Amino acid sequence: MQLRSVNVGRPKPVDYGGKVFQTAVFKDPVQDRVQVTKHVLEGDGQADLVSHGGEFMAVYAYPFEHYDHWATELDRQDFVPGQFGENLTIEGLLEDEVYIGDVFKINDVFLQVTQPRYPCYKLDIRMGLAGFNRTFHDSARVGFYFRVLEVGDIGAGDKIERISTASQGLSVADVYRLMYTDTEDLVGARTGAALESLSPEWRDKFAKRLEMEGEPTRADVSGKEKEDPDTLVVTFEDTGQVVAWNPKYENLLEFAEAQGLDVAFGCREGNCHTCACELMEGEVEYVQEPELAPDEGDVLICCAVPKTDVVIDL
Repeated sequence: MQLRSVNVGRPKPVDYGGKVFQTAVFKDPVQDRVQVTKHVLEGDGQADLVSHGGEFMAVYAYPFEHYDHWATELDRQDFVPGQFGENLTIEGLLEDEVYIGDVFKINDVFLQVTQPRYPCYKLDIRMGLAGFNRTFHDSARVGFYFRVLEVGDIGAGDKIERISTASQGLSVADVYRLMYTDTEDLVGARTGAALESLSPEWRDKFAKRLEMEGEPTRADVSGKEKEDPDTLVVTFEDTGQVVAWNPKYENLLEFAEAQGLDVAFGCREGNCHTCACELMEGEVEYVQEPELAPDEGDVLICCAVPKTDVVIDL
């Protein structure tokens, strides 16, 4: 197992889709050794401190093995280290071989695996390819984050040692699958919610899923007139469900999940656009304004609620 490259980048303005964004997704390889602090690599930074950085997302690692996959998939030969916004381009550690809680040593730095990455639209900017963040998400070749247990310095070519493993728990691939694919696996969700080494954000997501499972899941009003004229109705076009909106849900994504629908999502904060769906009829309002508006005719259901009766194609 080897560290092939250390990559850093500061936030900078980038023009994308006619709008200027601050982003640090552009990472450049560093030839010298780099100091690793508790929350960031020397010379690195994050533009969005809500969705990136902090103790549990201090260092992002991406397997070098995936570079060949994307070169073939996208028919591109222009990739450089840091291409996917990673701090560490690593070799010999894939998502199904790395477990949440595993501790690795690189030189004198100790790192612990905390969570998979969920991609946002800024990966589209980095790749110059609209919609790539969804392709990246669907592939599950997403890499993972470390927290820093002991600081020090690292450099390209350093050996990576696994000091301890949590192989009785969940791999990075397991967690990603349970969160986004096997969403009805409540045993797995309970394991995730109780996994102490998993970042609090991801534990909370699993816990919230379990809480929602204990609530009534349907308020189907199909074929009926609304008893309360002020009650809004949400129609899910692809399933044919017509459901009375309940304002106890924070957004349309939570509401759809409560109906037992399998909905793609990522950040749940309006950043990644994984949850974008076609708004066929009606109006919504955003409880949290997304930094990048969805395509015309779409809605980001993770941060929107209905303003009128709506018809949504998931």
